[in-house]
Amino acid sequence: MLKCELDNPKVFKNLFKGLSCTFDDVQIKCNSKGIILLILDISHVVLASLNIEKDFFNMYHCEEEIILNIDIEELSKSLEKIYKEDRLVIKANKDDLSLIFEGELKRTFKINLEDEEFSTVNLPELKKDREKCELPTKLLIDMIKEAEEISCVVKLDLNEDYFKLSTYEGIRQFSAEYIHGEKIEGKHSSYFATERINDCLKSNISDIVGLEVGEGAPLSIHFNIENLFLEFIIAPRIIG
Repeated sequence: MLKCELDNPKVFKNLFKGLSCTFDDVQIKCNSKGIILLILDISHVVLASLNIEKDFFNMYHCEEEIILNIDIEELSKSLEKIYKEDRLVIKANKDDLSLIFEGELKRTFKINLEDEEFSTVNLPELKKDREKCELPTKLLIDMIKEAEEISCVVKLDLNEDYFKLSTYEGIRQFSAEYIHGEKIEGKHSSYFATERINDCLKSNISDIVGLEVGEGAPLSIHFNIENLFLEFIIAPRIIG
C-alpha cells in the first residue's frame, strides 16, 4: 500500500496538466524510493519520464512496490479540485487510488485502477551532439502561444548566441530570440509540432525550463526541482 502527504500540493497538481494533455492511460510505479513514470504516447511522438523522490513528500510510505494503472485525465481532473489551502493525502492499493483534500472540508476522490498490460518503454539513445540551454518558463510559454496562432509547426534554433523560435504561414511570420549566455558549440535546428510543445509546457512546475536541441534531433524539455525531475522528449517533424 502507498500513502504519502503533501502540505503544499500545487507542484504535484501542475505536473499532471501537461501529462494529461498528451497521454491517456499510464502506469505509475511506486516503491520505497519514490514514484516513477515512463510513458510513450500512442502516436510514438512524445515520451515522458517522471521521477519523484520520497523526500519530495512531507510523508511517504511504500514498503513494497505497487503498480498503478490509471486514467491520467481522471487523475488530473481530480487534482484540479484542490482548494488553495488544502493539503493532500494520497492512498493507493492494488484496486484504487484515493486523493484526500484536507482543509475546511475533508474531501475524498477515489479512482478505480485499470487492469491492463503495458508495453515496456525504454529511454531512447539520443544524439550526443545536442546542446542544452535554459530560459524562463513563462517566456517560452508566451513564445509558443504566439507561434501557435500562426502555424502548427515551429522551428527551433540554438547557437552560441541565442535560442530562436520561428514560424510562418502564408503571409504571416513570427520569430523570437532569447540570449541564453550558455557555452554552445555549433548551430542546431529542428522542426516540431507547436501543439506538442505547448501541451508539455502545461506541466509548468518551475520558473526555469531546460531545453536540449540538436540538428534534426528530438527535443528534450525538462523541469528540475528539488527531489523531482520531469522530462518530455518530442520527435522532430520532417520538413521536405
